[in-house]
Amino acid sequence: MRSFSRCCVFLFAISHFLIDPLPAQNPSVRNVTFEQAGDDIVVRYILAGESGRKYNVKLSLSDDFGMSFPIVPLSVEGDVGRDVRPGAGKQIVWRLRRDYPNGLEGDAFVFAVDADFQKEVNSSVIGLLFLIIWGGISILLSNLI
Repeated sequence: MRSFSRCCVFLFAISHFLIDPLPAQNPSVRNVTFEQAGDDIVVRYILAGESGRKYNVKLSLSDDFGMSFPIVPLSVEGDVGRDVRPGAGKQIVWRLRRDYPNGLEGDAFVFAVDADFQKEVNSSVIGLLFLIIWGGISILLSNLI
């Protein structure tokens, strides 16, 4: 039982070092603008971050001048969701009428574009963890038999 506990502690410790091991620059979103194009809303922004990294980008909408952001557009495409790389000229198209067939009324709208790190695990790490877990199970079973 003691060797199984050591194996679990080792797995926990190694997983924190092997998954996303390098300190990263926090992403920042700048120059968010939007305009209506027919029934669509086009949101443009700049995503600053480490080149080569991928980020998760989320779009939300405030109807009270930015006090809260309760509206989360669902019918979106473009530079939104997973696998967004940093750079200028990013664009999200919101198919507004798909989410709100009657449109939205008001003049207090503000969009927020948020970005966070996308965790990346390389396949050799997964293989190593599998071998370690299998070894731990083998040790546990041999101690029980």
